[in-house]
Amino acid sequence: MSTIITYILIILGVILLGGCLIAFLAILLYRLNKKNSGEESKKDYDTEIKDLEARQKVLYLRLLALQKDKKEEVKEEEPVKVVVYKEVVKEPEPAEEVPAEEPAPVEEPVEAPVEEVPAEEPAPVEEAPVEEPVVAPVETKKMPSRRRSFALKLAASTETTKKYFSEVVNRLRLYGLTARIGKSKVMFRSNKEVYAKMIFKGKRIILCLPLNPKSDKFDPAVYNQLDLSEKKGFEDLAFGIKLTNKKVIELIFGLIEEVAKKFDFVENPKFKEIDYVEKYPDIYTDFEKKGYGYLVKTEVLRDEVTVYDDAFADKIIVEEKLEEVAPKRLIKAEISISDFNNRYTDVDVPVDMDRLKSSDLIAKNANYLVVKASSRIDKPFTVCAHEFEPDAVKMICIAGGKAVKLEYAENNEQ
Repeated sequence: MSTIITYILIILGVILLGGCLIAFLAILLYRLNKKNSGEESKKDYDTEIKDLEARQKVLYLRLLALQKDKKEEVKEEEPVKVVVYKEVVKEPEPAEEVPAEEPAPVEEPVEAPVEEVPAEEPAPVEEAPVEEPVVAPVETKKMPSRRRSFALKLAASTETTKKYFSEVVNRLRLYGLTARIGKSKVMFRSNKEVYAKMIFKGKRIILCLPLNPKSDKFDPAVYNQLDLSEKKGFEDLAFGIKLTNKKVIELIFGLIEEVAKKFDFVENPKFKEIDYVEKYPDIYTDFEKKGYGYLVKTEVLRDEVTVYDDAFADKIIVEEKLEEVAPKRLIKAEISISDFNNRYTDVDVPVDMDRLKSSDLIAKNANYLVVKASSRIDKPFTVCAHEFEPDAVKMICIAGGKAVKLEYAENNEQ
C-alpha cells in the first residue's frame, strides 16, 4: 500500500509541475503577443502622422503659390494706371521747376564744408592723455620702512656708546633697580614702579630720570638736559640727558644719587656688575643693523623685490676697497644668481671670482665680475663682485646674505 501511495503522490507532483510550466509558458506567450501588437500599433500611428504632415506641406505650398499669383496680378495692373496718369497730367510741371532752382544750391554747400573743416582740429585729439596713466602706475616702487629695536640699535652703535650704556645700567642696578630691555626702550623698575628709562634719539642714548629739568639745581650749560614733560609716557621722567662722553657719565652718576636720595634707595651690598657689551654680543648682520632684518626670508623671488626702488639697493650694499689697482684691460664675466644658488650649498665660503673660477662658472682670465638677478634664491650667500644689478642686491640681502661691491684702488701714477 505504501508504494502505491508514493507512486500516486509522484504522479500528482508531476501533473502539478506540468500545469505550472504550461501556465508560465502561456503567460509569456501572452505578453509577447501584446508587445508585438503594441509595436505594430505604434508603427501604424507613426506612418499615419507622417502621411498627414506630408499632406499638410503639400496644401501649404499650394496656398503659397496661389498667393504669389494674386500679388503678381496686382503688381501688373497698378503700374499701367500710374504711367498713364503721369503722362497726361504731371509731366510738364516738374520739367519747368527743376532746372531753374536746383543747380544753384548744389554749388554753395560744396564751398562751406571745405572752409569749415580745418586741419588743426585733429591736433587736440593727438594730445589725449595716453602717456599719463602709463607713467603714474609704473612709479609705485617704494622704499621699505626701517624697523630697529633698542638692542639692534645698540649693536649698531659704537663701542664707546656700548661702554657708556653698560656703566650707567650698572649704576642704576647698584640701587636695586632691575633693567629690562624692550623693543624701543630700557625700563628700570623697583617694586613694579618705573624710576628710569633709556631711549635712542638718533645715534645717542638718552637717560630719562624722575627729576625736574627746570630746577635751578641743574644748569643747562652744564647738563644740556632735555625737557620731556610734554612727551607721552614721560610726564614723570621729564629729565633727559644724552650719554655723550666721560664727563657726562660722571654727571649722570650724580643725578642717579639724587634719585636714590629722593626715593630712599640704598646700595645693594650683594650687587655684581654685568658687562652688557659681552652679554649682548654683536650677532646682527649689516642688513639687520640698517633696520631691514624683518624682510629676511628663506626663499626670495625676483617678483617680490621689484616692488622696491633701486635706491634701496644702494643703501644695503656693502662697499669694500681693494689694494690692487684696476687692470688696464677689464675682462668682464657675468653670472646670474641661479648659477651659484643651484651649484653651491656651503654658504660660509664667499662667492667670489676665485670660487667661481675653480668651479668653471666664469672664465679663468676674468678680472671684473658682474652679478645679475634671476628668478629665485634660497641660500644666504656672501657675494663679492665689482658690479651688481639692483634686483640682485635686493635678492641676496633679503635672503639673509650680503652683497659686497669691490672697488679697485685709484692709480695715482701719471
